[in-house]
Amino acid sequence: MIRCQKTFKSTTSKPTLYLVGTPIGNLADLSPRAQTILQEVDWIFCEDTRTTEQLLKHYGIQNKLISCHKFNEQSRVDKLQQILATGQSMALVSDAGVPIISDPGAKIVREILHRLPNQINVSGVNVGPAYIHALVASGYESPNHYFYGFLKSRGFEAKKRELTNVLMTLPEKTIIVFYESVHRIKETIAFLAEILPPTTSVMIARELTKTNEEIIQGPISELAAYVAADQMVLKGEFVVLVSKETNWSKNWTLDEIVQATQKLTSEGHSLKAAASIISLESGWPKNKIYQLMVEKQK
Repeated sequence: MIRCQKTFKSTTSKPTLYLVGTPIGNLADLSPRAQTILQEVDWIFCEDTRTTEQLLKHYGIQNKLISCHKFNEQSRVDKLQQILATGQSMALVSDAGVPIISDPGAKIVREILHRLPNQINVSGVNVGPAYIHALVASGYESPNHYFYGFLKSRGFEAKKRELTNVLMTLPEKTIIVFYESVHRIKETIAFLAEILPPTTSVMIARELTKTNEEIIQGPISELAAYVAADQMVLKGEFVVLVSKETNWSKNWTLDEIVQATQKLTSEGHSLKAAASIISLESGWPKNKIYQLMVEKQK
């Protein structure tokens, strides 16, 4: 199923779970919007009610608090679901910093998105750069994430080699995050659909914190079809997240390696690019695949 969230432009109002960043030291660092959210939501789930009470007191904010820390996070999901299911919105905060970034929150976001698909919004507030806003709203639970920035390559083949190298070298249980321009997002998602297992979860987000904030998430096979269709809005820069849950490899035979590589080269890929792609899919070293194919061609 595709998650399609238009946070501030839904035709019908949806309850929202806000992941709100709090000051790491100086209490004056809480943004005006974060103050408004903490004042207006129906509930605040917080790591330590005593710490959050001090923050709210500093800004003259009064609200209902519920403790949510690493020891009771899983058990709080039921309560959170009950609140959101009645149409109420809520905020999730940690003692200092950003929820889910080495703090509680990831289990809650992941589970609530699973239980209430396309029935709620999840959005970051006061959490820093665009990729962190996307990360906290994703529901991906891995403790490891890698931010790559913008892809450096412009040509199609060069981009394939660059992305394949990044995706292949990072360990499993890693969230890979990068930026892509509006002019190249369709091409990049189509490429990911070629090389990733079809069930790999990928998320794209644009215009984060703005009126047109939009998040689209799901298995890469379904996401690629959505992005290629006419309903896809191509405006703004995109954040792309790839959840590498496993090492994406299987026990490929020698014949399967050769056949898959030959298929790619027959479609116009260079041998070097084909070796990189098959390396990602199979787990075989790309240099070994390249040398194998060179020997086959002699």
